[in-house]
Order: sequence, then C-alpha cells, then structure tokens
Amino acid sequence: MTGMGSDAQRARWGDDDDLAFVSFSLGPVQSFIEAARSVRDLWTGSYLLSYLTFQAMLPILRRDALKPEQAFVFPVVADLPLWRLEQARLGRIEEWPTEKARLMPCIPNKFIAVVPAQEAQRLADDCATACRRAWSEIASEVASFLEGLIPKLPHHEGWDRDRWACQVGSFFEVRTVVLPWRKAGRAVLGDWVSDVPADGPLWSARWELLAGLMEATRSVRHIPDYFPSGLVPQKCTLLGTYEQMGPARLEESREFWKSFAENGPYEGTRTGRNERLCAISLAKRFAWPASLAERLKIGRIERRFPDTATVAAARWLGHEPRLDPDTIWEDKRRWSGQWLHWKEPDEGRESEEDDVPQAIWNVIRAKKRAPKHPTLPTYYAVLMLDGDRMGKWLRGCYKATEGPHPPGHVIQTSISKALARFAVEVAPAIVEGPKAVYQGTLVYSGGDDVLAMTPTELALSCAAKLQREYGRNWPKDELRTAEDATVSAGIAVAHHKEDLRYVLQAARQAEKAAKNGGRDALALTICRRSGEHTTTLLPWDLVGDLQKLVEIFQRGAPDRWTYILRAELTAMGSLPAEAFDAEVQRLIARMDKEQLRRELEDCSKGFLPGYRERMTNRGRKEEEIRRNFVVLCQSASFLARGRDNR
Repeated sequence: MTGMGSDAQRARWGDDDDLAFVSFSLGPVQSFIEAARSVRDLWTGSYLLSYLTFQAMLPILRRDALKPEQAFVFPVVADLPLWRLEQARLGRIEEWPTEKARLMPCIPNKFIAVVPAQEAQRLADDCATACRRAWSEIASEVASFLEGLIPKLPHHEGWDRDRWACQVGSFFEVRTVVLPWRKAGRAVLGDWVSDVPADGPLWSARWELLAGLMEATRSVRHIPDYFPSGLVPQKCTLLGTYEQMGPARLEESREFWKSFAENGPYEGTRTGRNERLCAISLAKRFAWPASLAERLKIGRIERRFPDTATVAAARWLGHEPRLDPDTIWEDKRRWSGQWLHWKEPDEGRESEEDDVPQAIWNVIRAKKRAPKHPTLPTYYAVLMLDGDRMGKWLRGCYKATEGPHPPGHVIQTSISKALARFAVEVAPAIVEGPKAVYQGTLVYSGGDDVLAMTPTELALSCAAKLQREYGRNWPKDELRTAEDATVSAGIAVAHHKEDLRYVLQAARQAEKAAKNGGRDALALTICRRSGEHTTTLLPWDLVGDLQKLVEIFQRGAPDRWTYILRAELTAMGSLPAEAFDAEVQRLIARMDKEQLRRELEDCSKGFLPGYRERMTNRGRKEEEIRRNFVVLCQSASFLARGRDNR
C-alpha cells in the first residue's frame, strides 16, 4: 500500500494551522443493502453505496493543490480501485485496475478529510452535491433503460415518472460536518469533550468533537419527505416504505408486472413474477446493465453471481463428476443452482423457466447417483464480521506502553492504512482466493466490515481465518499498545429458499449477539426449516474445536448422542459439572465406529472444559453453558451435512 504520506509530512499539521475537518456520511445502509431478493441485489446495494461515497470524495480528490491522497484521514484512498480507475482514465497511471478489483465494494459509507479552512464548507457542499448528482444520474439512466422496455407492456400508461423522481430524491440521507480547527481550541473543546489535554496536540479531542457533531446531525432530516398522493399502487415487495411503480389498480398492476417478468431477462437481469418494485428497488436491480457496466467499462452481462443454491452446493459441485457453473455460464449463458434440486429437467416450465440442458442434467443425475458421493447440501451460510471498539481506537483511547503516545493523526493514519489493506487485499484473498479454499462469495469488504457467503461446512473456518488475519494485519507495532484489535462476527445458516432479507437480518442479529456477549467472539445462528432457530456464542479460540467436530461429523460420526444429551438437560438439573461431563463421555462411548468415537472423545474432552471456563468468565451460569454446549454440538452436525435430516 502506498499510504497517505510519511509521518514527517503529517507532522507538519499543527494545532493552529488554518485547516478543517470535513466529515461525510451516506445512509441509510442496512435498509438499502438488505432489501435484496438475490445475491445480485445484495452486491448491487453494497456497490452503489461504495460508488456513491467515492463520487462524494472526488471534489477533494480532484483538487490537486490539496495533495488529494494525503487529504483523506479515513479511508486511505491511494490504492482504492475506483481511484486507480480515475487516474488511469486521466492518463496519470498506465495500469488499469483489474475487472475484479473494479467490482469490489470496498469503500465505507463515510469519510473524513483535512482541507484548508477557507475551502472547507464549499468542498463539503460539493461532496454532498456530487453524491446526490451521481445517484440521480444512475437512477435516471435506469429509468431511461426501463422506459425503453415498458411501452409494449399492458397498462404501461400507469408508469409515473413523477413518482419515480420523488422516490429517488427522497431516499438517501447525505450528511456533512465541517470543523475548523481554529474554532475548536482548548476552551471550546473543554465544553464538549471529556478528555482535553492541558497541553499537547488537540487532534484526538477535535476528532471526538467531530464524531459528536456528525451524530447530532442524525436528529435532523436532510432529505425531502415523501408523501404520495392521489391513487397510488400497493407497497413495493422489497422496500415496503415505498409504493411500487406502474399502474395503481390491483388487476392492472398484476398484469403489468407479470408481463414485465415474462419478457425478461433484460441484459441478464430479471424480476420475479410476484415482484412489484418501487423506483429505489428498480434502480438497484437494474443499475448494473443500465449504468454501472458502462461507468466501469465492463460488459453488461459479464457480471454474474451465484444464487444461494449454488453457494450451498459449492463444494458438492467440485466432487467428481465436476460441474463448474462459471464454465457452463460462459458456454450456455445459463446456470441456476435450482437445477440441482429439480426432479426432472423441465420442472421449471410452470414458472416459465428454461429446461436444463441435457448434458448438464446428465451430470447432475450422475453426481446424485454416484456411490459414496456426498449428499447435496440445501443450506448455506451468511457471515458478517465487524471490528470491535473502532471508535476508541480511532480516538487514541488505548495508550502506548512503550515510549511516547503516538500523535492522533499517526494513530488514525496507521489504522486507516491497515483497514484499507484488509478490505482490498486480505479479505478478498481469503473469501474468494485463487485456491478457492473457502469457496465463498464476497459481497462487501469495507475496512473492518465484511459480508460474505460460504457453504455451511466452511463457514467456521472462513470466519476464523478472517479473524486471525485481521489481528495480524493490525498495526500494533506502530501503535505500541498492549491492547489487541478484536472483531466480532455473526453467522446465519439458512435454507437456500429462505427469503434473503430474513437471512441477512438473522446474520445481523447474530453479529449483535456477539457484540452484546462481550465482543471478540462469534455467534452462530442455525435457522432450520422445521422452525427451530438457535443462536450460541463461541469465543474465537474455540472455533477450531467446533470445526473439528464438524469434520468428524462429515466423516460419518452419528449425532444421536447430542439429542439424548439435550433431552437429559432438565433431568440433570443442578448436578455438578463433573456429572454432566461424565454423561457426555458415556454417550459418546456407546458409538460403534471406534476411530470416530476416539476422535469425538478427544475433541469433547478439550472443548467442553474450555467452553465452560471462557463462558464462566463472561458471566454465564452452568445451566446455560451446558445447554449452549449441546446446541453447539448439534450445530456442528448440521453444518457438516448442510441439510435437514430425512
């Protein structure tokens, strides 16, 4: 990484310099990203937020006098693929970023820059304007694209461009804050910030005040209110806060959207027959073929994503005889993970889907009938990972244990560089690396925030690898603190037919459970189609033990003992821990398969005491620890098979 300039350059920033912070934030994030029916929707929402934030950065980046790559405190911009694309277009660098790099959503929805105070407010306004203009242009390009399609649809006269404009203009909240340094001296900071040094640099105190000012702006709505009037359609089936486009009358709307779906796909993008979308959802769904493909100079139909059934079956597809969805797509321009679950190659005709090509159907049948071939998985995992206490790290709350405490700007520069490296290089190499170890799909990677999908049996090991590399990537030597950087993560495992919006919410709740459970941990949620949903907390240093259980179950170890143990929990009541541990070993010892029995005995003997110790330190009672241990064992069996028991 080329970084943001040396510490010596940064040291030229003095407390009394006529400079200012410019802080920018774009939202809403979760509601925009998680209003998704497909992996393509999910990626497009993440990418649009990343792209729009970058457009907001351009007024500062294009101000050559500011030394733009040094102006940004967060994030580091030097090696962002979109910035390299911008420079390549201007002829400043020869090597264009790869297509894969250009397609990576790796820019957070916020940034902070240092600019001359006299230009700060104008630049902040320009950043906000650039972001809104880019969103308006993309949405307008999608509208023009769609309006070229709808004249042949029934009741197309119900398409209301004014409604489109009102919805698009009312969605995003763009917030900026300007903090001139000379107006934030010690006296002013003392009224607003808890820890202002009597002497020494004011960077960290000003940073804390800036964060407070940005938070205060959230109490004020900066976007036009949206109040539909007259005869309006039903709500959007993806984003229920807005009305669908098209005719308002129910029967006319049904015919309009049914015809729209049947006439697709459009440049590789389609809608479902039961979908009725608002302007926001349509702009997100069709942003790629109508706008982003041209902006990024990539073919419209070249960007494809695995559906959730394909994610679930990624490892299964690699077993002989192999099926490679990417190769099939390149050859046939068709692939669906749903084919794997059909009983006949023409099963999709009722929903007006094409038949499975015969050669591919033959391989699918051969795989299912092959002796000793793994059973086809039907569940997949969504992984969300987020850094712990990032606000404290950036404010310099963790003091150096050796030598003087680094200045605030050095701390933030070091952390920003590390987060950029993790987002652009480390996380993508783990989730989607060339060796395909975890066979995952990376949806978003922005600093300390990762969203990915994996097959169930690889979810734990992928999460653990991300956690380890996050720590190794952390600039501990530069910060000279005794504290280690930690992350919390949530994994939600769900059936490939489950509503993606629900699965994302489950993963988000799991991540929150890890945070609320003491941080520096993983929370695992299993969403069974039977209706039983479980969530358990697991400290990172025990993820390897749980993964060992997964691998033992994969090799054929039975899990009946876990269900017997769960049924006995109430009866065991207040019996001492030794009695519970002995019962675990007794039940395992009844297994017939000697080698697997020994492996289970060895694994449980280390896993159970370690889990009890760590969870006791987190304030958990013995009864809860036992219950959660049993659930974790059952979850390991579920992850191993990736499907319900038959």
